[in-house]
Amino acid sequence: MSTLAVEIELPDDLTDGPGIAPALRDQVARHARAATLVMLYDQGQVSTGRAATVLGMSRDEFLQVLGRYGVSEFDDALDVDAEAHLAYTRSLLAGHQGHPNL
Repeated sequence: MSTLAVEIELPDDLTDGPGIAPALRDQVARHARAATLVMLYDQGQVSTGRAATVLGMSRDEFLQVLGRYGVSEFDDALDVDAEAHLAYTRSLLAGHQGHPNL
């Protein structure tokens, strides 16, 4: 598996002093991975199943992650009415093939 390394810049006042605890760093990394996979899913680059696998969770868990980020699991760009009409028209045409009056 190839790696995409991401560097996050934070103001000095957040990283000075004791610094960020290792457990918090791990949590930030997990959130960054999840956000990246949500974005890739939203752009159509990865399926929910593949994203879930990469994150080590079930598909249902990833669907919950999508909800937390406000991303729909459905293709909002899809015009359901138009698709249904097209499918119905195609079925009518397929049923009338070979009829000389049509």
